[in-house]
Amino acid sequence: MPYQPSHYFPISVSGIEEDDFVMALGYPGSTTRYLTSYEIEEEKEVVNQIIGDVRGIYLDIWADAMDADDDIRIQYASRYFNASNYWKYAVGQNLALKNLGVLADARSLEDRFRNWVQKDPGRIDQYGEVLPMIESAMKERREKAFSHRLIMEGLIGSQSYFPFGRRLQTLYNQMTAEEPDQQAIDRNISNLHRALDNFYDVHMPTEQKVFAALLPYVMETLPEEHQPGFFRVIDQQFGGDTDHFTDYLFERSVLTDRERMEKFLANPDPEVLSQDIGYHLTNDVFQRAVSLRQHNTAVNQAYLLPGKRLWYKALNEMISERHLYPDANFTMRLTYGSVQGYEPRDAVVFLPHSTHQGILEKVTKQGSIYETPERLIELLSVSDFGMYGTDGVLPVSFLSDLDITGGNSGSPVLNSRGELVGVAYDGNWEAMSSDIAYAESLQRAISVDIRYVLFIIDQFAGADYLLDEMTIVQ
Repeated sequence: MPYQPSHYFPISVSGIEEDDFVMALGYPGSTTRYLTSYEIEEEKEVVNQIIGDVRGIYLDIWADAMDADDDIRIQYASRYFNASNYWKYAVGQNLALKNLGVLADARSLEDRFRNWVQKDPGRIDQYGEVLPMIESAMKERREKAFSHRLIMEGLIGSQSYFPFGRRLQTLYNQMTAEEPDQQAIDRNISNLHRALDNFYDVHMPTEQKVFAALLPYVMETLPEEHQPGFFRVIDQQFGGDTDHFTDYLFERSVLTDRERMEKFLANPDPEVLSQDIGYHLTNDVFQRAVSLRQHNTAVNQAYLLPGKRLWYKALNEMISERHLYPDANFTMRLTYGSVQGYEPRDAVVFLPHSTHQGILEKVTKQGSIYETPERLIELLSVSDFGMYGTDGVLPVSFLSDLDITGGNSGSPVLNSRGELVGVAYDGNWEAMSSDIAYAESLQRAISVDIRYVLFIIDQFAGADYLLDEMTIVQ
């Protein structure tokens, strides 16, 4: 039976103005608003720095290949979008952390905390070791966190076939068991066959260029004590020549060619894997990554998490003038604020609304990345927008100071009467540090105006019959 909701949002086409109240309901991913300065430093100098450096290398290689061949462009479009999205986030967050003085604010709060603790013997007993405990944990895990992130980004995350090598280890163990379970082996082989499209829908020459660029970078950057043992094979058997090793890997390994992999799965032989250099490389790299992660997990459990629990408890006591809201944790949240523009830099002003004119300006620029359908260009050029526009102007997007983050894309934005006025889809570049610290004067949620959505449904797509199922109010 079709679901019959007790209520659904009416849709407003009366529009919204600057300073109008708006609110959004949605499922933000996660925030970390109460990080100490020690944790912010690791996020900035380890996580974001490695993502920025490593992805910057292979995104450039992907972009060159995509520009040169339309088939590769289609093949890599989704991967490029996802990888570049996180690259922009990491680079943007580091920039915002610096420009907004987030680290200095965290240290200032910690100084206030230390003074507050010292004023009461009971607090000294309860909270005196909180920050030393967190600082010690972060120092203990810092080097291994760096190495783990570098391996994950530089090798495992940059090569599509790498995780497939890990999956082959299960098959190898099944085939070499004292009493092999043929049914389990057959099921695993069938699953591997079905997974081929997920791991091998790539252009292997491009993958090889990425690997050739990143392998020497990882080997030079990774501390020697954290390097996978397989790196010694490259030194001993290939004289440390990473280009020679890369050529050999992509010419010989079953992992680096779909046809070779299909041939292997058609007649799996554990002896083939035991002699395969790609199989040994991927599993050795994974084992090193796992051991580094396990060390840091132990440190977190023993020191960081107990210290963080006390830190949160102490903050709630110290900052008594207001309740500290909890971090987002993938559950539904409501955020409210108002329609607002902002001024990120001297003489730079972003108005609260954008219009159809901006679309026309973008598509007329030579070499624009905006591929707008001709029919849409024609409709926007006529400036006849019916009830969706005002005085020949069609609203497209608007800014607000709503507190959204990753996961909020698609969240309904409502006005003060609970009517749908927009859909949240992005945040502004200058406030990429928002998961760590909300910047009231700069953070802006970007939402598509619901009138533009209706215009696309009605006049562009010709699906006006869908409007009959909606409650539209003026």
